[in-house]
Amino acid sequence: MADLVVDTDTLRELDSSLRLIVSTLDTAGGISRSSADACGDGDLAGVLIDFADDWEDTREDMLDAVRSISDAVHMISDAFDQADGELLKLVAKLRGEG
Repeated sequence: MADLVVDTDTLRELDSSLRLIVSTLDTAGGISRSSADACGDGDLAGVLIDFADDWEDTREDMLDAVRSISDAVHMISDAFDQADGELLKLVAKLRGEG
């Protein structure tokens, strides 16, 4: 029978990186629109506002997707840690150690 090895430390690092991405995307809202106000040219401001609106929609989609992946990685890591703990208890019990 093959051994199943899951590096939950790596999963937790991944989750931490994903949460940083979520935080960065979360604070990036409104930046493009404020640039339009400062550009001084009406046509350019219109283009920037269109970009800002499109960026906002895309940013929200990315934010939802990365948040979902982060939550899944977190749950997977917790589940493997819990299963590992339960297996250790079972092995100790079978050996008469617990």
